[in-house]
Amino acid sequence: MRTLDARRLTGLSRWADGHGAAVVIEFARETSEVQRATLRATWQRNVTDAMAVLGWPAPSFDATAAGRGGRREVWVASAPIDRLYAAVALCESAANESDSAAHLAAARAEDDIDGDAALLGAERFAAERHLPFLWCDDEASIGWGTRSQVWDRAEVPADLTGLDAESLGRIPVALVTGTNGKTTTSRLLSRIARHAGFVVGATGTDGLVVDEQVIEAGDWTGPGGARTVLRDGRVELAVLEAARGGMLRRGLGTTGVDAAAVTNVSNDHLGEWGIDSVAHMAEVKLLVGKAVRPGGRLVLFDDGAALTSCATGLAATDNLVVSGVEVLRYRADNSASDGPGRLAAWLADEGATLVVDCGFEGRGPLRIPASEVPITVGGAARYNVANALAAGLLARGLGLPDDAIRSGLASFQPNSVDSPGRGNLLTVRGAKVILDFGHNPDGVMQVAHMAARLNVRRRLVVTGQAGDRTDGEIRGLVEGLSVCKPDRWLLKAMPKYVRGRPLGEVVAVLRSALTELGVPEGAVTDHPTEREAVDAAIAELQPGDLLLLFIQADAAGALAQLREAGATDGW
Repeated sequence: MRTLDARRLTGLSRWADGHGAAVVIEFARETSEVQRATLRATWQRNVTDAMAVLGWPAPSFDATAAGRGGRREVWVASAPIDRLYAAVALCESAANESDSAAHLAAARAEDDIDGDAALLGAERFAAERHLPFLWCDDEASIGWGTRSQVWDRAEVPADLTGLDAESLGRIPVALVTGTNGKTTTSRLLSRIARHAGFVVGATGTDGLVVDEQVIEAGDWTGPGGARTVLRDGRVELAVLEAARGGMLRRGLGTTGVDAAAVTNVSNDHLGEWGIDSVAHMAEVKLLVGKAVRPGGRLVLFDDGAALTSCATGLAATDNLVVSGVEVLRYRADNSASDGPGRLAAWLADEGATLVVDCGFEGRGPLRIPASEVPITVGGAARYNVANALAAGLLARGLGLPDDAIRSGLASFQPNSVDSPGRGNLLTVRGAKVILDFGHNPDGVMQVAHMAARLNVRRRLVVTGQAGDRTDGEIRGLVEGLSVCKPDRWLLKAMPKYVRGRPLGEVVAVLRSALTELGVPEGAVTDHPTEREAVDAAIAELQPGDLLLLFIQADAAGALAQLREAGATDGW
């Protein structure tokens, strides 16, 4: 047995409902189930004994066989929020050492071993008044956004009885997750809320945004980003994109939100922390359902597969959502739902009309022609039909007016300003270009389906992948893109993203998959970098062509290359 990772859990997670320490364990292949149970029980006893000596509350435990019969488990012990570093050190030592003195020494070596009475007092104050409480290494806060009070950790008052609790409280908050579509759905919802007159704070893969201004660039889809936005005194409504990495390693940034959405789940980022199947990933994504307050709404893409099946199973055991949460399903066509209950939103065939019909507060169905929602390309981009429907359901769940939903969706353009790197439509010398972040089989297949619906002369594809995906996931890119029968394949290497593989191996896997599909060798070329692949594709473009440009390394650079070639926005 060995320890692969150890982390603080600072919020609701796949592994536990509260805060504590998580240790990822890998067993030797020959370890039996009985031996695993003995090792787990020994660890729990060691942790309990050490925490008792330290004077901490008795821990609760959760041990999840993350690999479902595989070799890995995640062991979790609860711990006080003011001693989580010490708790992680203790739990990791208890998994690796038999000497109890070593466990205590590991905990006592951490800076937070003495605790923080003021922080615990603030936590109690908020809990007694049913107020949101957030904390991190640097700050603590009670309330959200315009109704929050924030302190530096070292300055949290020991006595909060004089604090005006009436001024503290909640603002409307939505969580958005999913394998694909979460960024676009979050951006759409933010735009709708802004049209409704709110100052919106948002987290996403591109940065922290307040009132559509980026305040800090980078990937902020974890709990740290959520806390930052929810502590901003300007924010009147928050849209928080939640990625699986943060949910697995830290937990969600907050709970008690008004609405949450899971846009879909597919084969991507498997293998980390023992999440090795799409069904396991569905369970991770559905964690947002447990963060919704009673009376709130959970919006689910009705996929008829892993997500729907998992949601139905978890709901039956009351592990999916808290009591009283309404589940709303949507899909980008008008076929029958595969899950319980009726569809709340769909695309009507006649006239390609988006229909949002969830009956909130007696409101009738909202019908919007796809021609009035630019990112749907007149309904051809079904994946963006789905994202628009999800945003509409979330908006109604937050109480936003239908006029704002309609105008917000109509104003959102498929360009680098409103949706950088996601479904950007450009024209170069009479050829159409789609620039997209598509990086997994399902994501690229959705774009390929749209491409197949378009009447063009030739279809060209630039694609590649980072080295941290399995061969199956890499080959899946080719299988997904083959839906639109590309005439030309330009395969790009990504030297900065080899991630453990030899340079050129990913391209070789892609080329092998194309050979097996019968693609002629002359239709495929290899390119040493993303930039060179983009240059080569632009040089080949002729009027009437369509270029699918999947960019993961440098979307801004690829856009600049297109601009240099005379690209203009739109088709």
